[in-house]
Formats: sequence, C-alpha cells, structure tokens
Amino acid sequence: IESVLNQSCQNFEIIIVDNGSSDKTEEMVTHLAANGSGADMLYIKLLRNCGGDFARNIGALHSRGQLIVFTDDDCIVPADWLFEFGQEFKADPKLDGVGGFKLPRSREERPDIYHRFLMWGHFLQKHVRTKDNASPNRCGFLNANVCYRKEIFEKIGGFNTYFKHIGSREFKARLHKAGAGLLYVPRMVEHRAKFTLASHITKLFPQGWDWHLLHTLHPDIYGSPSLLYF
Repeated sequence: IESVLNQSCQNFEIIIVDNGSSDKTEEMVTHLAANGSGADMLYIKLLRNCGGDFARNIGALHSRGQLIVFTDDDCIVPADWLFEFGQEFKADPKLDGVGGFKLPRSREERPDIYHRFLMWGHFLQKHVRTKDNASPNRCGFLNANVCYRKEIFEKIGGFNTYFKHIGSREFKARLHKAGAGLLYVPRMVEHRAKFTLASHITKLFPQGWDWHLLHTLHPDIYGSPSLLYF
C-alpha cells in the first residue's frame, strides 16, 4: 500500500478489498488513513475468502475512475507505475488494456524454490513490448500488474469467479474474442511472496482444475491440459 501511496501522480483512488483475512489489515489501513496519507482510500472487508477474482470484481464495482489498475498484496509497485499506465492510454485511445509482469524477490536473500525454479521459467521467453491480440502478448496474464479501461472491463463482464488461480487468462480469452486492443509493456512489479515446495504443490492441484475449465470454455485458444497439471 505504501508503494501505491508513493506514486508520482496524484489523481487516483485506492480500493483495498480485504478477502476475509485474519491478520491486522484493517488496523493497518485505519492507521494509514488516520495519519494523513492524503489518498482517496476505500476499505472493503469481506466476511470470508471468496477468491481473488471475486475480490477484484468487488473492487471494480466500487471504482469511480475510467481506468482500473490491479495489483496484489505481495507486490511492490514502482513510483511511476500509475503515471506510465496513464501515458500509454493517452498515446493510444484504441487501447483497452496495458499490462506488465513481475520480478521475483531475489535481492535481499536466497530466493525460495518457487522463484528459483518456477518464476524464473517465465523469463526464458523474451519480454518485449507487444501490441497485438495474439497469444504471445502477455498483457493480462497477471493481475498483479495490469490496467484496463473500466468500459471494457464491464462490457466483458469482469472476472469469472469459478477460477481460483488463473482467472486472468480466462478474462484475457474473452478480451481476445471481443477484439480488444492490448499492449504488453515489459515493466515489472516486485513479487515479495515466499513459497515452500509443499505450499506450491498444494496450489497446483486447484490450478489443474482451472486449466481443465479453461480448455472447456475456450478450446480454440487453450489446448487440453497435460496430466502433469493434475
């Protein structure tokens, strides 16, 4: 939240959707507001964890701006993050979405197994500026670093809440079929999450179902998943 508060531009609102957390998120947000952060901040507390995409839909419903920007609670964004998104949309009125990627945490300590063997695999492919609606365009692959026009977000119908982990890809599939203009910019946020091997394997099981559902809904875009996903 502090990285979002320290943006180089000023005309934005922050919507924090607390997805049924059991930590001190509410106390922290109250403290930030009481100490005069100066930001237009809205805090929404869900009674239980309804999934990340459900929380994002709730945040989008309460937004008042023309652009909706998403990040996650385990990411730190650069100071010109919002400004650069705004500049891209000003430069090209036909754009519907602009997205980047995330860098693994690696500067302060030895990376965990997730970042050593899995996250780094994403960087085996080139991350280059891409403006088309073809599958190599990574805009929207990650909800941790993406911005959409609110108009297209509402038109497409928001995120599909049946997905637990890769709903961003299903949303992008619908954008693709609608002919939306998408720009991938290789700008990164810093991913601060830490996973053990056991926790990551546990996360892979519901991802296997998500990939099966993704193929069922969009077989023309996503092929049948390998049994390795299960």
